[in-house]
Amino acid sequence: MADIRTGRTRVVPRCIDSELAEARSDWHALGEHDPMWAVLSRPGTKGGKWEPGEFLATGVAEVAALRDWARSIDLDLGDGPALDFGCGLGRITQPLATHHARVLGVDVSASMLAGAHGLLCYADRPERVEFMSNQEAGLEQFGSATFDLVHCDLVLQHLPVRLAELYMVEMLRILRPGGVLHLGVPDARTSFVSRMQWILPTWLDRWIQQHILRFPAPMRMTMFSTDRVGAIAGAARARVVAVATDSSGVHWRHRRYLIVAGEGV
Repeated sequence: MADIRTGRTRVVPRCIDSELAEARSDWHALGEHDPMWAVLSRPGTKGGKWEPGEFLATGVAEVAALRDWARSIDLDLGDGPALDFGCGLGRITQPLATHHARVLGVDVSASMLAGAHGLLCYADRPERVEFMSNQEAGLEQFGSATFDLVHCDLVLQHLPVRLAELYMVEMLRILRPGGVLHLGVPDARTSFVSRMQWILPTWLDRWIQQHILRFPAPMRMTMFSTDRVGAIAGAARARVVAVATDSSGVHWRHRRYLIVAGEGV
């Protein structure tokens, strides 16, 4: 496979580096203690109760739904390199490799990446999959205009706003003109519990999650309005071409976006 990494670097404010360090620590702990539940927290799955085949089948279904959605609006996702940002255990990375010649799964958590390698035996096209660590507040290791598709769902919500928006801009940078970012983020809190989480100080929310809810590590939840997503896309010369609302969540309204690079006005 051709090497699409670069040596590009830049200076990142120290406050963002500290936010990334906190996210890295939290998700390493989650990946060590209950990785499948941390990736997809469905009722009855906490405490290692996901069965690997069933867990991975959810990714196959989601990739099929993504492709059906794109097809319904005549949007070509391409078949060249794809990036799964915040890949976790490779739940989406694996089925993307059925459709793309090369798929890179990147994550900040070493424990999640170890689990992804362990589950690769379930993949239909393992030779097309590569997992990589990304320890930077950006995607400097990838060149501009490199990927046909970038997938990022259920990821940016767990990061502080500044860091999440920085990654969003970077994901649009590494897409080729006409390439597609599939982005999934929550935009509204829909329950008393989620609204209380917004009101509480961050330190208290983290304490409650660890000591009362008994999470292996806290999970931050950050909201992104549709207007804000559109503004970030436009500033990066990209365009939101479709939005869908996922009503399956209990505490948050989740929205998915198809964003085409190089089409901003």
